[in-house]
Formats: sequence, structure tokens, C-alpha cells
Amino acid sequence: MARSAEIEADLDVNPGRYRMLTGVRPTGNMHLGHYFGTMHSWKGIQDRGVDTWILVADYQVITDRDGVGPIRERVLSLVADTLAVGVDPQRSTIFTHSAVPAANQLMLPFLSLVTESELHRNPTVKAELEATAGRAMTGLMLTYRCTRPPTSCSARPTWCRWARTSCRI
Repeated sequence: MARSAEIEADLDVNPGRYRMLTGVRPTGNMHLGHYFGTMHSWKGIQDRGVDTWILVADYQVITDRDGVGPIRERVLSLVADTLAVGVDPQRSTIFTHSAVPAANQLMLPFLSLVTESELHRNPTVKAELEATAGRAMTGLMLTYRCTRPPTSCSARPTWCRWARTSCRI
């Protein structure tokens, strides 16, 4: 938390030193929880002069859902919602996971660094497994958290915001 406070203080002084990467999965219509949870902060970070990158994690949707639904429509809706909260595509980068082949190409080497037991210890994987009532887990679900490092490497951020966590890279 101390490091996050330090970054927050430095953003106003040196916004050009940072590139913020955040992401959201297009699992359905956005609602007030999404707005107050994270989306409202994107415009503020952008307006502070921070290079803002917003990932629409379309590939992650297929890793943890039984039925993915109309992904294309959900991606377009999510981009429209992102613009509606004030994110300016002239000042921020909005992109889909599927538009960055390097992210998927980097996933294989990253997977070679992680053991199966480490993948099973991931809290998100545990929660999703509990939510499926014991149904078999796909390999994509088990490894979906390994999509974050390659995405981060391909975007080259100095600051990542994933849900309630922030980290300086």
C-alpha cells in the first residue's frame, strides 16, 4: 500500500513517467458496480497526463465461462461504455487481447516457468472451480492468470491496475 500511495503522489508531478495498463473482461453489460469499481478512474488517470492503456480481455472470457455469449457485441458495448465515461481514444489506447498476437506467443514461455501446483493455488482459479460445482476445469481456465504477464510485457506499462490491485513494474 505504501508503494501505491507513493505512485499516486508522483502521478501529478511526473505523469509522463507512467504508462497505466488496466483491463476488463467483456462478460456482459456494464453496470454501476463497474463504473464505481474501476471505470470512473480511467478518465481521471488519463486527464492527469498518464499514458493510459485499457485492455478489453476478450480472450480471458473464453477461459472462465461455460457459455461465452456474443463476444463481439460485448466488446463493442464495452468500448462504447469506456468512451461514455470520458476516456478519449485520442489520448488513451483501448485494445482487445485478440489484437495483440505477441501476448499469446509469450504465454507459452511464461507457462514453462509455472508449476501445476502454483496454478492450482491461484485464488481466482480456486473460486472459479468452486463456482462450477466440481465440473472439470479447462486448461485455459487453469492457465488464464498466465495471460497477464505476456499482456503486460507487450504493452510495456510502468503501472498496472487489475481490479483492486496496483503494482509498479
